[in-house]
Amino acid sequence: MDIHIPADLEERINIVIHKLKFIAEDQKPRVLVMTAVNSPEYEMNERLSGLLRMAGARVYDAQVGDGSGKFNPDLILVLADHFEHLFGDLAVLLSLDEWKETNAVKNNRIYLVDRESNLSDDESQLADDLELLAEIIYPQYLTYGGNGDKWIQFDV
Repeated sequence: MDIHIPADLEERINIVIHKLKFIAEDQKPRVLVMTAVNSPEYEMNERLSGLLRMAGARVYDAQVGDGSGKFNPDLILVLADHFEHLFGDLAVLLSLDEWKETNAVKNNRIYLVDRESNLSDDESQLADDLELLAEIIYPQYLTYGGNGDKWIQFDV
């Protein structure tokens, strides 16, 4: 991963990495990132992939799956500008057989992230973005106060 880290953000980033460094690879959740739910669209780029890995996740590729031939992400992130437009469409999508059988739905690990002010390509937000993802993925270890402001959990 080749992300330039400004010196003033390095300490915050190192705290997250240190807290999560002992999580075994097979214990890290497979995270699927979506940008649309009515006609599902997925997103992954080098920066987001690197952030997810730094936040203790495995990137889930919807096209490849998990190697078992079955669609089964452990956690779903939906990146959107306006949450209120998603609720109905997301509920319908997650009620479909293929989706409701996933670990993400069974374990209620669906999160909506405010894309308007988070996870942009702005390097000055690198530590904020990492903390946001780490808080969603590992709420038992990290709390940064983003719930309800930067992201919300979608209850199934």
